[in-house]
Amino acid sequence: MDDEAFDNAKQIRFNLLATGEAAGGSRLSPLTGNRQNYYKNAEWSPDGTCIITNAADNHIRTFIIPPNLLEAREQPLKLEPYCTIPSLEPVNTLLGYPNFDLQDPSTALVLSTASEHPVRLNSALTGQLVASYPLISPTTEAYIKPQSLLFAPDGSSFTAGSESLLSTFDLSRPGNGPLLSLKTGPKSSRASWSNPGTSLRGLISALGVDPQYNVLAAGTLSRQVGLYDAAGHGECVGVFSVKGTEADLSISGGGITQVCWSKCGKYLYIIERKSNGAMIYDIRNTGQLLSWITNRSATTNQRMKVELAVNPSTGHQDLWAGGVDGVMKMWEAPHLKEGSAEPTSLLKVHEAYSGKFGHYDPNNHKSSKPNAAGAIGRAEQLAEPDAPDQTREKPQQTNEVTEAANADAEAESEDDLFPKAVGGAHPQPPRPEQPMRLLSGAERA
Repeated sequence: MDDEAFDNAKQIRFNLLATGEAAGGSRLSPLTGNRQNYYKNAEWSPDGTCIITNAADNHIRTFIIPPNLLEAREQPLKLEPYCTIPSLEPVNTLLGYPNFDLQDPSTALVLSTASEHPVRLNSALTGQLVASYPLISPTTEAYIKPQSLLFAPDGSSFTAGSESLLSTFDLSRPGNGPLLSLKTGPKSSRASWSNPGTSLRGLISALGVDPQYNVLAAGTLSRQVGLYDAAGHGECVGVFSVKGTEADLSISGGGITQVCWSKCGKYLYIIERKSNGAMIYDIRNTGQLLSWITNRSATTNQRMKVELAVNPSTGHQDLWAGGVDGVMKMWEAPHLKEGSAEPTSLLKVHEAYSGKFGHYDPNNHKSSKPNAAGAIGRAEQLAEPDAPDQTREKPQQTNEVTEAANADAEAESEDDLFPKAVGGAHPQPPRPEQPMRLLSGAERA
């Protein structure tokens, strides 16, 4: 791909939630009913066919992306939620099943955590609860609330991070507690077994596995990072803090919310809330701070994500991020620099505020569509006036994905769970003949 083609591809990446000034793209429908409702997070499904969101009303919504998304149009396509999963408690984190396939509903699953509940695995297409996994304190017998989730690459297990604790669950054993629990540090730094070099204390709010060496990185809201062998099943390699570094003095930070490994496994990207950038550590060579990006405009308490995408022209990974200024920015190969790095390119996509950003990397996923997804994180930008609860008529031959019924309404009919595809949307997923179930290890093999 030549430079001109790559520049065009960069523009397409922004189109999904761009304003009407951009050709093509789509926009998630505004949230209605509550003036204080807004999208908090937007995640791509691993196959690139859906966007899964979490909102201030505690509901998880699935939006199916139409295949004609990248066609030129004067205004962005409006997407309506295909399925809504209600929750009475705030959703702390959500994660799509790594083998997610829209054409196989039994794999279209989303994992989520909420206060006073076990970890839940739901169908992203019907909302059906498929399985739950309790994480209970042995002293208080209360549910422990994980702040981060991470699937194993094959989807056979997942790891949950909570207060100084890593817990690994077998996905094929619903209703059971963790197979492995690793206490990462004592509650008090004065404990006899506390070791600053190997003790990770605080809420584990971010998890990421190095694809080359299978090292798990765990970040905390107390601004520490712990490294663990065997994807968190082995010994602690080391613990370090990002406080007081040259990058901290430049971009500051209020707690780690995301950790990302480079594809080569050498560099670790550390993203914090209340920060104007992100830090890059050279883990394999020096184990020290290498560089940091600046002017990310993310000095907010919200968890604002970044993504790494391979530049087809150079083969290096670029960093993409959105900010509270409503601008998406790209830093070209920041791991090749030392010290601070300014954005290489930027594009205004929202008038006021971009609360979340997620970039879909075609080099690391099944789909070849290079798109970006973001969600506005301020209530005033998405809220609509209160309206009485009423049944929405099904669209007739439009370009909108059909909306699943309101979470507060009664359960829909079976036909409503799989509405007909219209206006070039993805083919209707086949209706499962039997209830969804989890495959055993032998069946997966």
